[in-house]
Amino acid sequence: NNSEIVKGLLSTLLENEKKYQEKLLLEKKKREAERLEKERLEEIKRKDFESINDPSCGSGVMFLAAANCLNDIDIDYTKKLFVVGQDVDLVCACMTYIQISLYGLPGYVIWGDTLTLKTNRIFYTPQFFIGNWYEKIEKKKQKIA
Repeated sequence: NNSEIVKGLLSTLLENEKKYQEKLLLEKKKREAERLEKERLEEIKRKDFESINDPSCGSGVMFLAAANCLNDIDIDYTKKLFVVGQDVDLVCACMTYIQISLYGLPGYVIWGDTLTLKTNRIFYTPQFFIGNWYEKIEKKKQKIA
């Protein structure tokens, strides 16, 4: 019976140690992610704009989350964020288009297959035209080349 009690105590100690180590690892990962995010945000502030591409955009929630994150730190996402979404499902492409248009995000949504590169239609947001984003993107391409 004593050996069962000892086994139980050791088992509990090992479980607690494992949980503690996992917690430490998660905290370390979180600190590292926060550090990288701060660096990334500083980079975004220095750049003309940042772009996000989502090859399977669904309802476009990733774009909205990015816009909210930038908004939370007082970065005007309508001037600093350009989004490109694509989905094979027309309903998903339309949901994304509606959401990013209502948010005022510049960009476009492709209704098409990412894997085969087939494009059925491209939906440009009003902000794409209002903000003259075609020229901004062309200028960025020239810098890269």
